[in-house]
Amino acid sequence: MWKEKDIDLGTIPVKKKVKIEYQWEGEPLEVKNLRASCGCTVPVFDKDSGVLTATYTPGPIPKHLKYRGSYRSVKKLFIESTSGTHELSFSALVVS
Repeated sequence: MWKEKDIDLGTIPVKKKVKIEYQWEGEPLEVKNLRASCGCTVPVFDKDSGVLTATYTPGPIPKHLKYRGSYRSVKKLFIESTSGTHELSFSALVVS
């Protein structure tokens, strides 16, 4: 089981790379497929340590939100393993 499934990154600036770590606890997890909900997030699972690391680089503020100077970003990670399907998420307030 995952130690944490949903992580709030707080406030981060546009285009700043952020690393998020999720820790697996219990029997070793054998990952068959790992993907993110968007191209701005790159997930990697280390089976020896049981740590999933996701590198997130937030994109620019969408035109329709420029007047606010920020946007709320929520991303998901999908893990298919021998023990089933797992879904993790993280969120952040992205500012210019």
